[in-house]
Amino acid sequence: MPRPLRQIRTVLKYGTLHRLLDLSRLIPVSRTKATANTIQSLLTSVAPLRRRVEKNMELALGPGNVPVNASADYFHKLGMWVSHAGQIYHRGIRDSGLMDWMIFDDSEVMLKEALSQGKGVIFAVPHLFAHEMTGAIMARKYPTVGLARESKYAPHMRVKLRYYNTAGECKVIFRPRRGNVASDMRICTRTLREGNILIITPDLLTGSGDGVEVDLLEHRINLRPGIVSLSMVTGAPVVSAFLRWEHDRVLIHCHKFEQYSRVGDRALTMSTGMQNWCDLFSEHLRQDPGSWSFWLDRSWSGVWQSGNGDRPK
Repeated sequence: MPRPLRQIRTVLKYGTLHRLLDLSRLIPVSRTKATANTIQSLLTSVAPLRRRVEKNMELALGPGNVPVNASADYFHKLGMWVSHAGQIYHRGIRDSGLMDWMIFDDSEVMLKEALSQGKGVIFAVPHLFAHEMTGAIMARKYPTVGLARESKYAPHMRVKLRYYNTAGECKVIFRPRRGNVASDMRICTRTLREGNILIITPDLLTGSGDGVEVDLLEHRINLRPGIVSLSMVTGAPVVSAFLRWEHDRVLIHCHKFEQYSRVGDRALTMSTGMQNWCDLFSEHLRQDPGSWSFWLDRSWSGVWQSGNGDRPK
C-alpha cells in the first residue's frame, strides 16, 4: 500500500478510536453494557469488516470448525473491551467497574505457586480482548509490570500513556519501535530478577531469522521465543494465561507453570517451549475464537490467506 494511503488509514483508524474514548466520558458506568451493544451493532453492520473476520476464522480453523455466530461474538467482545477501556480512561480502575467485570478463577493458585519460586513470573497472554487489563487486576495483589509497544503515531502514543497512567498500579515499560532484542532482554531480565510478574504477549509474528518456527492451528508461523529465553536465563516460571468470557464476565485462567533450563540443546528447548504455548493457544482459539483481537490484523490475515504461514510482502 502506498505510504499516503497508509497514513490516511492510520489517521482514520486511530481517529475513530480516540473519538469513541472522548465520547465515553459522557457515558455513566451503568451504561457500559448498553454502549458495548451499540458498538457491536454498528461494527457488525459494516459488511467488509464482518466478511473479513468470517473469512479469516474459516481459513484458520477450517471449514465447518468455526463456532456458530463466532464473528458476532468477536464484535460483541470488541464492543465490551472498547466500552470498559473508555470507562478506565476517564475514571480509573476503582470507579470504572473493571474489578466487578474481570476476576481470577480458581486457577489463581497456579500464579501464586509460580510466584513462590522467588524468581519472578513470566505471564504469557496473547492479544485477547482486555488482555492489558489483567495487569491492573494483578497489580492490586502482586508486583506487576506490563511490556507494551511504543506507537509510531504520536497522537495514539499520547492516548496510550494517559490510559496506562489512569489505570495506575501496574507499571508499564514501553518497548521502543527502533529497539532491539538485546535491550529488551536486559530490561525484562532485570524486571524478573526484581521479583515482578512480567506480562508478555507472545503472539506477534516475526521473520524466520528472528524467531522459531511453530505450528498454530496447522499453520506454520514464526514467533520470537522471548518467554522461553527469559525463563532459561532467569529461572523464572512461565504461566500461560487466557481469558474466559462467561455471562458478560471475564475470568483470568492460568495454566500450570513451566520452567526451562539453559542446560542442553537451547534451540530445541526454545522451539519445544514455544510449541507448547502455541498448543494451548490453539486450543483456546478453537473454543473461543471471538476473544482474539487479531482477526483483522493485516499480518495475521496474510498467514491465514497464504495457507503456509508466510507473512505478506
